[in-house]
Amino acid sequence: MQAWAEFKLQKTKGAKIQHALDASHAKTVKENRYCIRAVINALLYIACQNEAQRGHSQCYDGAAVMSGHISGVQERFRREMSLAVYVHCYAHRLSLVVVDCVHNVQAATEIFVTVQKLCKFFSTSVVHEEFLKVQKELGPVNQHIALKRLSDTTWAYQHAACLAVKRTFPAIVTTLKRLVKGDNLHSATESKGLCILLDQQFVTSLVAIEKLLLMTKQLSDHLQSPDLQLASAEDLVQSVISGLSEMRTGVAWKDLKESAEDICKKVGIRTETVNQDGQRSAPRHLDEFIIT
Repeated sequence: MQAWAEFKLQKTKGAKIQHALDASHAKTVKENRYCIRAVINALLYIACQNEAQRGHSQCYDGAAVMSGHISGVQERFRREMSLAVYVHCYAHRLSLVVVDCVHNVQAATEIFVTVQKLCKFFSTSVVHEEFLKVQKELGPVNQHIALKRLSDTTWAYQHAACLAVKRTFPAIVTTLKRLVKGDNLHSATESKGLCILLDQQFVTSLVAIEKLLLMTKQLSDHLQSPDLQLASAEDLVQSVISGLSEMRTGVAWKDLKESAEDICKKVGIRTETVNQDGQRSAPRHLDEFIIT
């Protein structure tokens, strides 16, 4: 009731909604600033204790508020403890490297754009309700799965988003097919467009990228562990590098292709034989012909 009274008062004064949002944002920033200040003071107090005089490193992400060389947290900390060397978080650096690499691969970019479109479309109330209903019809599950939004700064979200699409792909396709035949012309048009994007190439790329992201996510989680040991981190890094190299072999490609074909068959997507280099093989009934 208090919020409603404030809203009516603002409306009487001619205040716009944007003004209310700006005021709310300013309040949140002010509260967060007090919390950050308390954390910084606690860190500075610890740094000045006798047990910390040998020097400790400090590790944050690359945000200016943390890594800034003029008034960032790391710089203010070093003013009190000069031996506290700042290190850019390796988990965050790994995330940035993977993001930059993936954004330069057209197939991967297309996958994430499609996943983002699916997430946005299925986040609407009507579509989301139908999506949950289809999940329940297709099989008993203890917990319904919702599609996840992507985030470039937190790479773990990319894996969660791809995994959610992969696990609920039959429900996604079924929901889209129902909406195409529905009375809502706007939803029917968008559903038809999304159905066209969900072909064999999308499924194959989704399976491959989800597996790749799982490997890098495990490494990222380990690098963020408070019990991290340098030796185990180096071993895991080498293991991930070896695993990524093995994904380029014919055996790994065969497993990925079979997994993608199984998903396609479950939802009725037409499949064609795809080579490791991404080229589709000619149909068998054309073996006796010369194709140009």
